[in-house]
Amino acid sequence: MTSTYDQLVADFANYTVPVFFSEFGCNQVTPRTFTEIPTLYGPQMTTWSGGLVYEWTQEDNNFGLVNVNSDGSLTILQDYANLQGQYNGLDLSRILSANSTANSLTPPTCGPGVVSGNFTSDFTLPSQPPGVASLISAGAPGASVGSTVSLSSTALAINVTPLSGAVTSTLSINQVSTANVPGGATGSATATAAGATGSASATAKKGAAATFAPQGNAAFGVGVAAAAMYLMG
Repeated sequence: MTSTYDQLVADFANYTVPVFFSEFGCNQVTPRTFTEIPTLYGPQMTTWSGGLVYEWTQEDNNFGLVNVNSDGSLTILQDYANLQGQYNGLDLSRILSANSTANSLTPPTCGPGVVSGNFTSDFTLPSQPPGVASLISAGAPGASVGSTVSLSSTALAINVTPLSGAVTSTLSINQVSTANVPGGATGSATATAAGATGSASATAKKGAAATFAPQGNAAFGVGVAAAAMYLMG
């Protein structure tokens, strides 16, 4: 049996937008070891921008990384630790470097020449229905609009049971000014427990990974964001 990854790489070799796996992590054998991680983020698959691990919470289909208990607390599963180990072994300096091949690509100009098969060659758009221009320029009337607010509460009111060690309820978020900066900047947001000896963090381009470390166990998490979705833009 072969993965056919090479065919996927070839299919998207000249694609001019980021491409990622929407879900991966087969559970035919458990616990999952996620040995596809080094390949997905390796030099043979630079066409791809990572993927989404299926899935964050444990459900009946047995794909979870953590179990959400009836009281709202979390229990870390072996799949989480295995995924963390695979991410920790990646060469982030290479992953975060620019893809020179992709940067040199020029997207095609839209027109009949880019369409194959039995499609119409008429690319004339019909007139917009009434009200569409206003929706495009001003949005839907009465829609909720978000805004940036200051972080006022950093405590996480949740108990977490790691694979080993004591349950912790003292998780908190430490804000990092360089996290989530657009335009290709790198940064990390780290959440650590009070009294923790350190924290393991994951850094992602064009985003931040939140990392949790309970007391006495600094290597607890690869990150909530990174465990469920680790994208390299």
